[in-house]
Amino acid sequence: MWIDSRNTANTYRLCELVETERTLSGLEIARAFTAYQHFELCRRLCRRVTADTDLVCLPNITSLYQDDDVPAHERDHLFEAVCAGLAGLAETYSIRILISTPAENDLVDELATLADRELCVQSTPFGCYFEGDDHETMMYPTRGGWQTTIPYWVELFGAVDETRLVETAYETEFAGVA
Repeated sequence: MWIDSRNTANTYRLCELVETERTLSGLEIARAFTAYQHFELCRRLCRRVTADTDLVCLPNITSLYQDDDVPAHERDHLFEAVCAGLAGLAETYSIRILISTPAENDLVDELATLADRELCVQSTPFGCYFEGDDHETMMYPTRGGWQTTIPYWVELFGAVDETRLVETAYETEFAGVA
């Protein structure tokens, strides 16, 4: 189940990424364009989730609650209720709930107390770079193979002792020059 904010769900791209249409057969996407719509969709979500639900996805969850048309007292009440509902779903059904936020803001702190893990995502020329407590993107697929990163090689072979590296470079003969 996917509750979309700011028109994040690209259904055309989802269809391109799957091998068969059957993969998307259980996917339900609902779109919210205001905080009030988002709140109502989250209320309905709490009644629709079952033990068979594998994943709930809520991209840009804080963005609509940051809009100028939502008074602060209503924003806090609505967002706290959404967080409580999601916490209840996670506890009751032991399902994965994937949440993203567009940027740091005062509502993110409330989400952080509910999360069992956090990832930071940055766009790079090679693709998305993910970093968290126990994960870091170290390889990116390319047409001809893989683009690796320095952390990949450090994990594979270990870090270089800087002092020894300088000594080795100083002692090494390059192209007949000592």
